[in-house]
Amino acid sequence: MTVIITKVTIPEYDKLILHHCDTKYSLKPTSLRRILFDNYDYLSHLHQSGKLTDDTFHSLQMSILCSTYHLGYVTYECPNCHNYRVISRTCKSRFCNTCGAKYAATRAAYLSSISLDVPHRHIVFTIPKQLRLYFAKYRELLHLLFIASRNVIASWVNKSYLDKQKRMYKTLASIPPKLSSPYLFKDISLPNRFGAISTLHTFGRDLKFSPHIHMLVPELYYHSKKDKLCPLTHFNYHFLRKTWQFQLLSILKPFLPSHLLSSLYRDYKEGFYVYAFDPKREPDYHFDEDSSTTNSLTYMLRYASRPAMAESRITNYDSSTKTIDWFYHPHEDEDTLVKVHESVYDFLHKLLLHHPRKHFKMIRYYGFYANACQLLLNHIHHLHSDNTSHKLTVKQRQRIEAVEKQKLYYRTFMISTFHKDPILCPCGTLMKYLDTFDPLDQEGRRLKNDRRYRSQCINEMQKMQIPRVCTSLGS
Repeated sequence: MTVIITKVTIPEYDKLILHHCDTKYSLKPTSLRRILFDNYDYLSHLHQSGKLTDDTFHSLQMSILCSTYHLGYVTYECPNCHNYRVISRTCKSRFCNTCGAKYAATRAAYLSSISLDVPHRHIVFTIPKQLRLYFAKYRELLHLLFIASRNVIASWVNKSYLDKQKRMYKTLASIPPKLSSPYLFKDISLPNRFGAISTLHTFGRDLKFSPHIHMLVPELYYHSKKDKLCPLTHFNYHFLRKTWQFQLLSILKPFLPSHLLSSLYRDYKEGFYVYAFDPKREPDYHFDEDSSTTNSLTYMLRYASRPAMAESRITNYDSSTKTIDWFYHPHEDEDTLVKVHESVYDFLHKLLLHHPRKHFKMIRYYGFYANACQLLLNHIHHLHSDNTSHKLTVKQRQRIEAVEKQKLYYRTFMISTFHKDPILCPCGTLMKYLDTFDPLDQEGRRLKNDRRYRSQCINEMQKMQIPRVCTSLGS
């Protein structure tokens, strides 16, 4: 069977309409934005029936309108020949892969500037299947996973202090809490200070709801009494699993029934699964300190602001039958390819399930990486630089961060990627800023009902869809 593609001549008036319309939906049928756009009426019905939150629906609308004139634009004009160029605004939505990639790169530049120049251990904290359904029902308790994983590292770094408390009170469960806060050792002057960067992933490769914590821990800690840095290269898996189980169930005790708690302790005698990836001991892995930390950061931040599904995994989308084909590689066997053929509505339900609530922080910092410990972090950087060949001051690290972020600006990114200046006129003159158009700013007053405006824009785009290519099949 051969596919014959025939070009259709379009009148000049239609070309003008297509120039102002977002043509990305017709150019790439398997893009996630095209799928959301084709099923916008169904998504709008879910929102009106109360099955879709306002925050999720807002992100969907912004993703559909990304890089169109409906979100506003910036105009540049050439002072020589008066030629102009219009640059549309982006959406910065969680359902947009382009904006999410830029956010992840910006956040990675910041993390690279604050993180120590040492190997970092990538630790994954998982939960059993019984708790996955519970967290899917009560999404407001997902922040407890961050707290429990933070308590595990605090217990491991200060294990001597924890053992002393155990000997004093016989068992760990009988230790009286110092405060009502769920944070372990909060407001207690401990000799060992750790650092950690955590992100939450609520999905697996099969798009099922499987919340787990990815944490990056430097292989050193700060001894406050001796004022020196000590290595932290050994991680006891048995201790991590048992402590992770105890810390998580202790925090969830007021919210879980007693029979579920007892069954989780009985069925998981070795604790909940914790994986601490050590590239030095992994077979067939080329270890490099810089690349190992960078790869871990990239993997952790990849889905911190992106949708749960990468567009490269979508192989086919049929708008007529409303079906979609995609694939994934299971963790059990990376060489196995699992192909999924399902309804697009089931696919959208899986995708929408992983959208976070409003103001929920997907990336969190603990220990000396926290924002409140910047002075301690600068001191640790100074101590670490004494043992290395290159020393960087606070201002130098901030300057490096600014340079890395500047590479992600629109103009610099276009120049470095496509070797073309977007505001350079064909006559060779650099264009100057002329005006900014904001559709929601009418005569100095901000429109409040922006949801209705976005709906009107999407309805207009649906009416302006004109086929550009005609395809026919032949034997």
